[in-house]
Amino acid sequence: MLLVMQWRNILRVLVRNIFLWGLVGLVMLSFLWSPFPDMTQRRSLAFLETCVFGIYFASRFPLKEQLRILLYALAAVGLFSLLFSLTLPGSAIEAGVHAGAWRGPFLQKNLFARVMVLGATVCLAITPENKKERYVIWGASALFITLVFLSTSKTALGLAIFFMLLKQLYKVCWWRGTKAIPFLLTFVLIVGCLMTFVVGNYESLIISAGRDPTLSGRTLIWSALIDKIQERPWLGYGYVGFWAGLDGESAYIAKAYGTTYVPPHSHNGFFELILAFGLWGVFFFGLSFLSIARRAIISARLNQRLEGLWPLIYLSFIVFYNQTESTLVEHNSIFWVIYVSLALSRFIPNRNLTTQPINPTHRFSTN
Repeated sequence: MLLVMQWRNILRVLVRNIFLWGLVGLVMLSFLWSPFPDMTQRRSLAFLETCVFGIYFASRFPLKEQLRILLYALAAVGLFSLLFSLTLPGSAIEAGVHAGAWRGPFLQKNLFARVMVLGATVCLAITPENKKERYVIWGASALFITLVFLSTSKTALGLAIFFMLLKQLYKVCWWRGTKAIPFLLTFVLIVGCLMTFVVGNYESLIISAGRDPTLSGRTLIWSALIDKIQERPWLGYGYVGFWAGLDGESAYIAKAYGTTYVPPHSHNGFFELILAFGLWGVFFFGLSFLSIARRAIISARLNQRLEGLWPLIYLSFIVFYNQTESTLVEHNSIFWVIYVSLALSRFIPNRNLTTQPINPTHRFSTN
């Protein structure tokens, strides 16, 4: 109903990234070739609802307000998680293999840590308007980092620190007359991906240096997935149509392991993308990503505030986190909502409204 009330604005928003709708169309039609068409169709409808919320978020709020809404929402999640963990430690702290790791009200510690890293990343992209807001941002940042540390997720902690450094590096976009910025950003993404992979798999890499060349089974999973991708290279297995334990195509992964164990995912978001939607899915997602990236660089160049760096920072979040996790095309996911909102938001400021650096030679002008 909220969308219908502002339908003219919605039409203007929808055409800002047409490649995104190619990917959404694949999701909605993928039940036609999915091994589990009923489940794919139900999950596809949930995915469409997630997209609709992203459309509303993009059309209703400018980027500055989007960030503040995200900050307060994620801070509320962090505060509730802290209180929940202190009150019910038996339900909020892991036992077994990950004994002592906090997961709050989430199902698993890595998901909990991922959301907290998102909160810390949002804090990096907000220019405080006054002292009160500055204290809120500092307090929220401290809360998020503390909870990441308590989750014991080394990948999350490493990425949180890395994004702090990345923010400072992206400020190079504010320099005038720098033509090498696209090449610098490409270099940063490549190096960052390698660093993320090493941080996320360092234990396996250390082990493989002495005994286990499969990175604790990861290379077996990826090798088996490549075999399955080659069977359906163009359209994949449909949305959530691959991972179904021993009842679906994922049973092939158990054969690669030589056991009855089937992992819940491939530990890589880009593998998940091509598994579900094939090369067509990679094509549409890649073009939608590049479309956002082009506008993100322009935004960073023209907007001399931290909010102007948010699109670049979040795209980096997507690229780096999906080296070891899957946060790409998901229903009921805040990560996909933000991606859709960035794809459709107008965040390139007018040149005459951008904040220009003060020229010290004119500071004391008598005019």
